[in-house]
Amino acid sequence: MSVYTLVVEFPDGKEPPIGPLTDILGGRAMTVAFFDHRDDHLTVEQAYLIEKAVEEYCEKHDKDDLDIWNKLQFLTKE
Repeated sequence: MSVYTLVVEFPDGKEPPIGPLTDILGGRAMTVAFFDHRDDHLTVEQAYLIEKAVEEYCEKHDKDDLDIWNKLQFLTKE
């Protein structure tokens, strides 16, 4: 099974009803957020603090890339 993330913007008042059985391009809705998920993204300053903390942790614990950087950028407002 393949899972995709699709974000669709609708004009206010024109949002279609969505439920667990909603057919979307031949698939079904698995998760629906009834808000703009970007509202909870990290600010640039918050992401910077986390990046520095992870760098320090990796240096102290001899860890290489933990693939956190890509996820951190995805969760940042920029």
